[in-house]
Amino acid sequence: MIGDNRDTQGEEGAIFQRGDGEFPGPDIVAPLLAGLLPKQSRAQAEIDAGESLQEVSLTCIFTQGIMPGQLVEVHDAMMGRSWRGKVTSVDHEVNGVVLTTDLELIRHVPD
Repeated sequence: MIGDNRDTQGEEGAIFQRGDGEFPGPDIVAPLLAGLLPKQSRAQAEIDAGESLQEVSLTCIFTQGIMPGQLVEVHDAMMGRSWRGKVTSVDHEVNGVVLTTDLELIRHVPD
């Protein structure tokens, strides 16, 4: 998501887009939002709400340094393809001598 702050008739506006921005959504009018970060957060929520997202839970070998908000690529042998998702939750577990990482992801599902 990219943001562009610009002055329009004395008021601050912001234009946000994800990727190439090929599918514009309706304008958001929220006069109480001040500053770029609150506007960006609102735009992120609106863009996410308009997309077909799927929540995915998976367990993998222990992966150090992975954090919520990161994008990961999953190589799924059962589906026969790879896909990317955004990490929303990370949980590390120790079961005896086996270390695992449980991830919650959201991914875009093509229509």
